[in-house]
Amino acid sequence: MENLLPQNIGSNEFHQELEQFLVANFNEENLMNIVNLIKGLSLYTIKEEELNKLLFKFIADHVEDFSIKQLEILLWSISRKHLAHNPNGRGNSTISEMAEYEQESILKLVNVIKNKSASMKPRGVAFAIESFANLGIYDEDLFKRMERVVLAKIDDFIPHYTIKVMQSFFKQGFGSGELYDALINKILEANEQEKVKYSDLLKFYEIYPEVNYIYDNTMSEEHYKTFVKSIGILIKDKKFPTEDVCKVFNILIRISPYTPQFEENSLQ
Repeated sequence: MENLLPQNIGSNEFHQELEQFLVANFNEENLMNIVNLIKGLSLYTIKEEELNKLLFKFIADHVEDFSIKQLEILLWSISRKHLAHNPNGRGNSTISEMAEYEQESILKLVNVIKNKSASMKPRGVAFAIESFANLGIYDEDLFKRMERVVLAKIDDFIPHYTIKVMQSFFKQGFGSGELYDALINKILEANEQEKVKYSDLLKFYEIYPEVNYIYDNTMSEEHYKTFVKSIGILIKDKKFPTEDVCKVFNILIRISPYTPQFEENSLQ
């Protein structure tokens, strides 16, 4: 079922029959089966509200029974669905726009994840924080808790997860100077060792100059040259997306004061 519906195999009538079948045969005995169903339906528009109510009630009723991995899958799936089906895309949409029963289940899920966050691995922490941001959750206590977890595990974060965390905190307007300092320095160090993917590097440099009090004290000509070197090779590739070329251009404009002479051939 979780494979058929998202692929839009069959007509709308067929989908509706499948949904009605799921409602009539809904069985909560195997938690992982329902978790996988919710994951599989994350990009699918459920037509039978009764099915949607059953799934969210399942989350609320069993939220204390799920493993950490299952909690992570559920949160990611709900946030993915919210982004996919919200007309504002990655804008300022929040869970307040959802049905009341959906909000109640999500807040229960978020609270349990918050309480268990210290036991989560860096990947789970990063994706949870990103999901909170994507759902438009503005809870200062929640983000303070997640900040403490990130700082405690920062040595184990790879650049991709570090940048996810930085993006999400910045998007929601949370995070202390200590957090941004730790995240930024970790990313800069990784980039010096050429361990940051170009797509993540662009995301980082789109935010980095906005954190003025840290940027002014950490940005240097060396970091500028490392960025140009990292991107310069890729930008010569004819497959380099035009959208990313525009991002690079905008980033260079913002950080260019940190080089005394712009090397004309560096990006040609």
